[in-house]
Amino acid sequence: MTFIEAYTHIKMLFHQSQRSRNKKLYDALFNPATYYNMLRKDIDECCEIATRYDLVSDTEAGLLRGGRNIYEDSFLNEFRVARLFENYFGKGCLKWNPLGKGEKLGEFLLNINRTQSIFVEVKTKEEKNALALIGILRSKEKSILESLKSAYKKADDNLNISFFVVLSNNRFNIEIDSFQIIKAYLGLITYKNGSPKVISHGFCAPDRHRKLSAIGHYFYNVEPESQKLQEFFRIYHNPYSNCPIPCNVFDKKADYQFVLSKWNGRFEQ
Repeated sequence: MTFIEAYTHIKMLFHQSQRSRNKKLYDALFNPATYYNMLRKDIDECCEIATRYDLVSDTEAGLLRGGRNIYEDSFLNEFRVARLFENYFGKGCLKWNPLGKGEKLGEFLLNINRTQSIFVEVKTKEEKNALALIGILRSKEKSILESLKSAYKKADDNLNISFFVVLSNNRFNIEIDSFQIIKAYLGLITYKNGSPKVISHGFCAPDRHRKLSAIGHYFYNVEPESQKLQEFFRIYHNPYSNCPIPCNVFDKKADYQFVLSKWNGRFEQ
């Protein structure tokens, strides 16, 4: 399999003996067709981050620290988000597995500079099976709320830095748009006489979940013809946060930033 020789980190962490764990992914990675080179490059970069940050506990089994598996979509998306942040702020800007509430570990700290760090938790929306997919499609707001609740449990009571929850998904499997995210975390909002207003609170409110600084939304599209992975990143700021993330942190980096006070009455698709 000479075609795989160029992908050093895939060779290190993905072995045919583990194929039964994720047949679809393994069959694509080890398919010699050039169509899959884009996927191989993507996964190889994820594996490189795992090895560079010393997160691998067993190379033969593809195991990460904590008994996690490199081939699971949830962990690959963590590395994709990490790669995006390194593209924004430079290699080495992350500190993995920071301690959260009740000895729970977060994904990583994003170090913007010497004085500013952000506690990041990544939540992947996955297609479990046909029945679950139908349920998600019918109630995406509930699904997003559950992700926020799960992530918020890691926010320590004494957390004194910004707390950032990033939702991630493959848009070919599950579609999430701005309206659903905003309704889940802010609630129902209206735009009248040139001014936005919350008329029914969601997850965030003046009296609850104020440690949450913002929600990120990472998703990607695959362009087979150009052999490019198009990545998108949007940010939804919590107007009630005790420790907000200034918009200028992601200025000219994120594709879109939602700030309630500046909302124009339209939702991004």
